[in-house]
Amino acid sequence: MNRKPLSAKILFLVQLTLFNFIVVAVVFLLCEGLASTIFFVQQFRRVKPVAERLHTRYDAELGWVNIPNTELKDFYAPGLNVKINSQGFRGHEDYPIEVPAGKIRLICSGDSFTFGFGVSDDQTWCHHLATLDSRLQTVNMALGGYGLDQAYLWYKRDGDKLAHDIHLFAFITTDFDRTQRDVFLGYGKPLLKVKNEQLWVENVPVSKRGYYFFWTTPPYQAAFNELRVVQLLNQTLFSSPNIGNPTIDETVIQAVSLKILEDLVQLDAANHSQLVLIYLPTQADHTANQKTDTRRRYVQQACQQKKIIYLDLIDKFRQLPRDDMNQLFIPNDGKIDFPGAPGHFSAKGNRYVAEQIYQALLAQPTLGMGK
Repeated sequence: MNRKPLSAKILFLVQLTLFNFIVVAVVFLLCEGLASTIFFVQQFRRVKPVAERLHTRYDAELGWVNIPNTELKDFYAPGLNVKINSQGFRGHEDYPIEVPAGKIRLICSGDSFTFGFGVSDDQTWCHHLATLDSRLQTVNMALGGYGLDQAYLWYKRDGDKLAHDIHLFAFITTDFDRTQRDVFLGYGKPLLKVKNEQLWVENVPVSKRGYYFFWTTPPYQAAFNELRVVQLLNQTLFSSPNIGNPTIDETVIQAVSLKILEDLVQLDAANHSQLVLIYLPTQADHTANQKTDTRRRYVQQACQQKKIIYLDLIDKFRQLPRDDMNQLFIPNDGKIDFPGAPGHFSAKGNRYVAEQIYQALLAQPTLGMGK
């Protein structure tokens, strides 16, 4: 009887073991890959885009602007609708070029706190102003994500399309920082610099990447980062120090911001309107905040020098009891399922701000609003 040598049997067993190991490894990798893919798909489907992405379009000069004639029912939550009129402003009304007889028209410029992130069209502080005085007609020319730069550039480009009596230019502390960023949440934006005592606009036309490759924006990147292959590539081929946002010199921000305010004075004079600057509070401003207070001081000094009407709402805001203050902002309770919703003005907060602004406007004799 022929018998295989012992060495051949050992070699056969080694080969069989190796084959079984490879099969098991391949099956394991396939299962692991499939599980990772399923988990990724689940994560990806749960991602909520930036809210503004759903009612804006790409703009080469500003980064993004509202899509005219957009109506989003129950957008933020049931009953919280967003309507963009045919002129690209938030609200149901289209405005004639000239101010209607017997009316005082106000344009409200700003960011999401002025646009009214998280509240319905009739709950924004800009809209509330018109309900406090039948003489007022307000135009909401604000948009989420805008810094001082984009709010200024939008008004500079389109502010003269509607005659208006008063220009309310509102901002929060974060809006100063945005002047020195060329991207916001993955979407390109213009960048302002001061050169030879003049404002220069850089990074235009802005990148279309955020609009045409939406999966590159932060909400979707978080889902992609859950993939093991992405994690591996990040650790090997694309590894780099985690430097975060580059530090920006406050003097640079101050120089750009003050030039914006200086140019706004000239723009409003050309548009035959009165400029009013409004420093809006955030929850972080309820207690002393060095960054906020530094910027409040140099804005106030600039307004005194240039005789600009300046409404700083923070001092009175800080006098509110903490429980009362918290009611002015959207809580982190998940009822509004969009990134960044908590911390914006609630309906009550918008009413409070409108009342504070209205009383301050009445006290300004040069505005001619006194009854």
